[in-house]
Formats: sequence, C-alpha cells, structure tokens
Amino acid sequence: MTAQSGADANPYGIQNWSSINWNQVQYNVRRLQARIVKAFKRGEHKKVKNLQSLLKRSLAARLMAVKRVTTNRGSKTPGVDQVTWTTSAQKLESVEKLKTSIHPKPLRRIYIAKKKGKRPLGIPTMIDRAHQALYLQTLDPIAETKADKHSGFGANIASTEKNSPITVNCSVIIDLQGG
Repeated sequence: MTAQSGADANPYGIQNWSSINWNQVQYNVRRLQARIVKAFKRGEHKKVKNLQSLLKRSLAARLMAVKRVTTNRGSKTPGVDQVTWTTSAQKLESVEKLKTSIHPKPLRRIYIAKKKGKRPLGIPTMIDRAHQALYLQTLDPIAETKADKHSGFGANIASTEKNSPITVNCSVIIDLQGG
C-alpha cells in the first residue's frame, strides 16, 4: 500500500485526460503566478525564485504546459523523435516526464517556402515544447510586471490599445473678447 504525498500527489483525481477540471488547474496556476508578482514587487527575490520553483514542479503547471502544447496549431507536427501526443495516456505520461530534468534533443529542420526562396524552420520535440511552456508560466508573470505598459507588447494588451496613441486630456481657454 503506497500513499502519494507532496509533489507526487494527484489532488485532481485524474483518471484520464478528459476528466481534468481545467478551471481548478488554471486557478491554481494563476494563484501561484499572482504570488510571484507580489513577491517581485516587494523585492523579495529569493521568495520569487522559490515560488517559481514551486510553480515549475506543481502538477497544475505541468498539466497546463501539456495542454498548451497539445492544443496549439503545431500539435500534430512531430519533432526529430517523430512523437506526437494524441491519446489521453500519452498526455498523462508526458505530465510525469516533465518532472525530470531537461535534456533537449536536436531540432527537426524543415524548409518553408517564402517569396525569396526557402527559409529554415526548427521544430522541437513535444517534450521540449512542454518544458518551454512550463518555464514560460514561471517567467511570464515577471515579464508582464516589468514590461512598459505603453510599448504595445504583451499578452494581456488588447489589440485596440496596441496601436492607439497616448492621449492627454487638456483644456484651453481662449479669450475672444480681447479684454
């Protein structure tokens, strides 16, 4: 009889990929990201590092990373290992693989047609993409905090705000009587 505890616990009761409560998973990731932002704003850099490590190891963040990789447009494009994650079992197995350290494989090189010839494109393996997505979740809160709000770049900036000029409201009083 083995009891699961700590980082290995399964708090979501995952039986298969479709039974995951994604609202709860996303809530847990956002909550940890908010704690990272608060610690960063207070200048507690050691706490930021510890919270990032906690987020990186959390089951919720690993689930979100695999979901991001398996639901985007390139999810059916394999890397150099010719592996794609299509079944529930493969996705859950990959969540467990994200616990291990990173040993990236070479990129699969393909050439895409452009007006002036062909351009090389490197395609990472699925596990490398998932590791990138996992680390993005830990770094993104700080990047959003440090970003210039008026630069027009950022994940949470509406497209209408990106190209709109900064306006300042002012009023001018003109004396038409000349007196």
